[in-house]
Amino acid sequence: MNRKYSSKKIKIRKINENIKLIDIVIENFNIEIICGKTKPFKPKLNKFKLDKSVINKIKNKKFLFIGPSSDIAKILINSIKQYSNVSKFSFRLENKSRSIKSNFFKLKKTLVNNYDYIFYMSSVKILHDDKNNKDLFLTYRYIYYEFFKLIIDYILNKKNNSKIFYPSTFALNDKKKFKNIKSYLAAKEKGESLCKKINYKNFAYCPRLPQMKSRSNYNILGFYEGQELYKIKKYLVNFINFAHH
Repeated sequence: MNRKYSSKKIKIRKINENIKLIDIVIENFNIEIICGKTKPFKPKLNKFKLDKSVINKIKNKKFLFIGPSSDIAKILINSIKQYSNVSKFSFRLENKSRSIKSNFFKLKKTLVNNYDYIFYMSSVKILHDDKNNKDLFLTYRYIYYEFFKLIIDYILNKKNNSKIFYPSTFALNDKKKFKNIKSYLAAKEKGESLCKKINYKNFAYCPRLPQMKSRSNYNILGFYEGQELYKIKKYLVNFINFAHH
């Protein structure tokens, strides 16, 4: 439709149910605006059922979720909490090493409880960068490598029986295809390298998860990208079996 306000002309076109394109012409200037209304995130399930064999392995065990507010962490917690003892730890790192030490000092007070299973679900917003962005890489490295290394070193030094779940990403299977998230992938790859070391590989489980529907995977066309969250069950079962080898 067209609306005239003195020298202005506005044209609104509907692209689909979620997207509208607004053309604004003011004298010799043409402004194009794409507008979309975000749909609320509603997963098909907020928990999944576990087989008896898995329930028996986790019954009354102690779980610690580091980064419990992610959508993947939430469905895992909802699915196991009736059988196990679940604790949570949240933190926020600044781009400074002293922030790491300060947060880890707080975490150590929690880790003394000697958890059976630790889920390292901490993450930050993934930003696009196709060049060597040193500041961005440093931020990712602190989250996915430096802080994680402090945790697994602590477990190793204390010689406790904790097993740790460290989710990596499917995008590492084809880094050329995902060149626009170069810094994120480089930091994730460093985290993976820790899990593969001889000293760590017996207690660190590091699957490359597929993209899953979550609040962070919204497409402007009006949908959430990835597999349904309940499919994380497969990786939980694999982790529990890994821990009992």
